[in-house]
Amino acid sequence: MIADDLRTHQQVGQPFAAQPLKIMRRHTPCRRIVEVSAQEMNMLVQQAAQQYRPEDRQRFAEYLQNEPLAAAQLRAPLYEDKVVDFLFDKAEVTERTVTKDELQVAIEAEDAAPAPAKGAKKAPAKKAAAKK
Repeated sequence: MIADDLRTHQQVGQPFAAQPLKIMRRHTPCRRIVEVSAQEMNMLVQQAAQQYRPEDRQRFAEYLQNEPLAAAQLRAPLYEDKVVDFLFDKAEVTERTVTKDELQVAIEAEDAAPAPAKGAKKAPAKKAAAKK
């Protein structure tokens, strides 16, 4: 389910950074698993406050408490990292040996496939593993 969504986003050509968050928004059970704790947020605030003069650090922390969008911007990179880690943990990777010719045919078929229409669901493409 999540892997199919990730594959669909890759086929449409959306940037990778935007993919995990879009996928997580659609799968609410997963959203409950990935979160930034209050302790992690406090660490982020302290790290970000280090760039300010000591007398301005408290004001910066208050600003983040009063401005949810500013706090969300600070939280976003850590949240995105956690989403990506979650997706990679849940991914099922399979390897198989293929010949160079089989790999070339698969690459050409993938390149020749038309881009799916917006909202259209396409069957997941089989990825061939490179021969080691």
